[in-house]
Amino acid sequence: MVWTTLLLAVLAAGTVSALARRGREVLTGDRVPGRPESLWRLATLIPLVLVLAEGLNHTPHPVVPPAPAALAHVQGPVLVLPSDQLTDENIMLWTTRTFPKMVNGGSGFTPTGQNTLREEMKTFPDQTSVQALRDIGVHTVVVLRDRVAGTPYQGALDADTEGLDVDRQEMPDAVIFTLR
Repeated sequence: MVWTTLLLAVLAAGTVSALARRGREVLTGDRVPGRPESLWRLATLIPLVLVLAEGLNHTPHPVVPPAPAALAHVQGPVLVLPSDQLTDENIMLWTTRTFPKMVNGGSGFTPTGQNTLREEMKTFPDQTSVQALRDIGVHTVVVLRDRVAGTPYQGALDADTEGLDVDRQEMPDAVIFTLR
């Protein structure tokens, strides 16, 4: 790609130089007889038309899912369930207003520690998963109602938290667990 771009840049520079030289000839009157002036003038309009046409955009833009209201005032460190590559990318976007510290995240690969935590959270809230969250300093877990159906995390919506030292707050779009 670099070599192709370099070649195109050299060709473009040569074209600009030739057009500039020809423009000087036209202005000074030192023109070669038989060269069609109107053709050269028309040729200089082609790049202008191409630049203007490039600005026309007919590509449909994707609709970004709106952020759940439960994430508006969440204090970090936080974990949002379900957690997978695609959902984590939405969660990262949704939390850009306050940028809380969070466990969720996605990029080109999944780190081993994050994959292990996702596996442990499939049984949340139980003693093992709550202890794993405390060990890494997470204080809040948000379970999104509209995203957990059919995932291993859906059990968290109705799970009992008795004896876990966890507060549960029901919201229309999520259940928020606060680890004490």
